[in-house]
Amino acid sequence: MCVLPPAGDLALRDNPRQRPPPLLAVEVLSPSTARQDRIVKRPRYQRTGVEYWMVDLDARVVERWTPDAERPEICLIAITWQPAGAVAPLAIDLVALFAEIVREARVKGVGSGPGLALHYHRAGVRLYLTVHRRQVPDRRGDAP
Repeated sequence: MCVLPPAGDLALRDNPRQRPPPLLAVEVLSPSTARQDRIVKRPRYQRTGVEYWMVDLDARVVERWTPDAERPEICLIAITWQPAGAVAPLAIDLVALFAEIVREARVKGVGSGPGLALHYHRAGVRLYLTVHRRQVPDRRGDAP
């Protein structure tokens, strides 16, 4: 998922090559994409000045990479993001988020349904995150 800056010019919205880089990029790690997300995408986003979050559902952690960071900030409890010009930050309670993902996975059953859609609305920015997972282990490592 990417958060793009407002595009006042319709031509910019319709032509991906002319779009400015995103303000924030968020990836939900999976075994099949983790290597690509960490080794290829992260440095590419950092070089272009984009903040990059890697959400690890199994570890219940978000790695926050800022453009000039050599190491990620490891976020276990909460994560806050406030782009330039935003009136208020987007604050996500990670403990509640991961608990909701696990709860939803248990209600739907492992591997069934389209996943979980989470919606946050702060400071005029809407953030929609849909998680598709086959298995979400609980804190003890047991399958749901």
